[in-house]
Parts: sequence; structure tokens; C-alpha cells
Amino acid sequence: MNNFFRAKYGKFVITFTVLIILAVLGFLIFTLIYPFQDLKTRLVILGIAVFISLCLIYLFFLSPKGYRLEESSLELVRRAGKEEISYRDIEKVYKIPGRALFLTLRITGSRGFFGFVGSVKTRGEKETYFFATSSELVALETPSKIYVISPENREKFIKELKRKLKGSDEQNLAKEKP
Repeated sequence: MNNFFRAKYGKFVITFTVLIILAVLGFLIFTLIYPFQDLKTRLVILGIAVFISLCLIYLFFLSPKGYRLEESSLELVRRAGKEEISYRDIEKVYKIPGRALFLTLRITGSRGFFGFVGSVKTRGEKETYFFATSSELVALETPSKIYVISPENREKFIKELKRKLKGSDEQNLAKEKP
């Protein structure tokens, strides 16, 4: 059984990412070929272009690669690194509409460039963390956070995750009995 679900990249994320990359490349090329009057101006503008490029590279490495269902936890796999959520901490799993991507006030992260990643402000008491790449969203509630993800084949992912959660609950009950 395959326990890895790729992060499904939606049309908006792909289009937005390509447009931003083309704009930055255009800015870099302009910086290199435009005949500035003095070296100081050229260096300042080149510095800005390099800073923007480094920020975009950083966002790429934060972007979701997929989601792995392990024995005792769900892994949110980034291009560099991962985050784990113990099955014991997951209280609810449910689908949410794609418009949730745009109806929030982003505190940190990216709003469509290589995905929707970061913390957002919502009306609830829990912090909401987006780790999504399309509008086919799944919410995972823990005692302190709500994680919003977008696995490819959402229905199968939810079914497999609920099976793992049920197995995790049964193991915990067996450990608690004397």
C-alpha cells in the first residue's frame, strides 16, 4: 500500500508561480542590461533583485511536496524538511471549500507562490496553518492548531487517514488497559 500522497498543484498556484518567476527574471535581466548612470544605482537595484530571488528560493523550499501516512503520525513533507502530526493529536478530519484559501488574513507565508503555506488569522481560537497547493482542501484539527492540506486523491487520503486514526485509538486503548 502506498502511504504517500503528493501535494496536488492547482491551476491558480501554477499560474501565479510562473507569473512571479517570469516577473523576477525580467527584473533581473533588466537590472543587468539597463545602462545605469552610476555603479551605486546598479548595485542597489541588483541587490534588491538578488534579495527577492533568495526570498523566492526560500519559499520554494517551504512548499509542500506531499503527505505521508506513517505508523503513528502524519508527515507534512516539504521540499526541504518535514513536520509531523501524531495521530493521537488529530481530533477531526473534514473537507473544506477552496474559497477558504482567499478568505483569511495571512500572518506569515505565501498566498499562492509555490502553494498556500503559513499561518492565517481566523475567527476561531485555534491557529490555522495552511500547507496546501490546490483548492481541494482537507482540514485536520488538533487541540492547538488546524492544519489545512491538499493531498492528491483527497477521498482516498481521508479514508486511509481515518483508518490510521481508528487503529491509533485502538492501540491507545489497549495500552491503557491493565
